[in-house]
Amino acid sequence: MNQGLWFLSSNACSVHTDAFIDHAAPLERRLVGVEAVYALYRDLFVTRCSPELLHGRRTGKPAGNPLNSVCFMFWDIGSLLAADEAPMQAAILDVLQRIAKLGHVACIEGAVHGLGHAALCGYVEASGILDNMISSSSCPSEIIPYARKAKPRMVTLSDDSELMQGSTRVIRVRLEY
Repeated sequence: MNQGLWFLSSNACSVHTDAFIDHAAPLERRLVGVEAVYALYRDLFVTRCSPELLHGRRTGKPAGNPLNSVCFMFWDIGSLLAADEAPMQAAILDVLQRIAKLGHVACIEGAVHGLGHAALCGYVEASGILDNMISSSSCPSEIIPYARKAKPRMVTLSDDSELMQGSTRVIRVRLEY
């Protein structure tokens, strides 16, 4: 299951998530797709992921449950956050907020990871959502330091960070998680 989800969601393996940012596809259909991501977390990750955290894990040390890795990295590995339309960005932020409220530590951590990347991608509201999570009693204490570091102020860009590759802007960043 983990390998299949990595294949479908990672733009290093396939172009499936490019459909979310393809303006030739009707916006309404793409919004339905964003909502389906919430169902993926609610119906699969909540029931199948183990309650373990992956941030700060040493490189090479695998998760106890392989499915946790795609739950954590989903927002990082695909094209979804490259959406440049306000309705898509609003829907993505809504889904991330709802995932964070599912009550499963792996899903909350994945939402924090996604919000950190959303903030890097210019989603202005992402930082405020992280602030709300940090101040809420529903955010597990072991995730709060990670949520603080996920905010954009903890990101440093290298001197050669802005590169042009085709029509896509590529930004190389070093996250201080």
